Amino acid sequence: MGILDRLRRTLGIAGEKCSLVVRPVPDEANPLWRYFARNKGRVIHKWHHYFDIYHNHFHRFRGRPVTLLEIGVFQGGSLQMWKQYFGPEARICGVDINPDCKQFEEDQIQIFIGDQTDREFISELKNTLGHIDIVIDDGGHTMIQQLTTFRELFPFVGETGIYLVEDLHTSYWEEFGGGYKANGSFVEYAKGFIDSMNAWHSRDPRLVPDSMTRTATGIHFYDSILVIEKYPNGSKPIQSMTGSDSELAAIRKAAERATSSEGNPPGNPRVLPRGSQGGRGEARGRCAWNRLSEVTRNAGEHGRSPLAGWRLKSDDIVPWP
Repeated sequence: MGILDRLRRTLGIAGEKCSLVVRPVPDEANPLWRYFARNKGRVIHKWHHYFDIYHNHFHRFRGRPVTLLEIGVFQGGSLQMWKQYFGPEARICGVDINPDCKQFEEDQIQIFIGDQTDREFISELKNTLGHIDIVIDDGGHTMIQQLTTFRELFPFVGETGIYLVEDLHTSYWEEFGGGYKANGSFVEYAKGFIDSMNAWHSRDPRLVPDSMTRTATGIHFYDSILVIEKYPNGSKPIQSMTGSDSELAAIRKAAERATSSEGNPPGNPRVLPRGSQGGRGEARGRCAWNRLSEVTRNAGEHGRSPLAGWRLKSDDIVPWP
């Protein structure tokens, strides 16, 4: 038995699936649901569909020296669940405004008393913890609480960490400062993350890469939950072409024809290069021509020849500049 197998057996996860369809009610293939369903310890209060979301995004941290911070302690039951789930090297931290929650501390579990909207408290918390891999905001769920906590803690999460906000349905409740499409709701704020995630492809000067673009590679919206997966992302995504020599050569020929003096002006995808007629050849030429418009534009932005990146060996990747 290998080291990984022994670790999985020690943690009780042998044979478990690490990627699950998010279901309204999970089953015991999900270790978090199994713990919740059999729980005889401190009280845990969670929506059932959250458990598959948790497991899908958190499983890669199991058995590692992970630091998790959960805003909102309640009865301390979820902190015990995280401790069991992540294993003996995990550091589980909770934040609550209720000083009575301090009693739920135990081995591996530390609780801090403070207001999640108090920036000074959050600053002291960051200094104390030094590093956070996972943040779960399950605090007061008001708009000011969710927005303040995100702005303070998201930049502090490790470069391959996770920021999760739950109970987003309060963004639709006026008593929490929300409302459908209400300005200032967390959901409306988070919709802008979608633009940020795609900013590398923007042709509008109003949308340019920002800190979200450069530090996150995944934004996942679920019923009442947002999960942001962080990863260094400091340059525009790369695309490549692979395939047979003949196919790649045909595409190159169509592209070269498009840029020749006999072809149509580069950047006009509505007219095919001369000679690319009929059936598969026409489709291939059209594809090459449409691609070429993008290549020419991008190459011009970077001062490169449109065809500078082509390689035609069968075992090579053929990148677009």
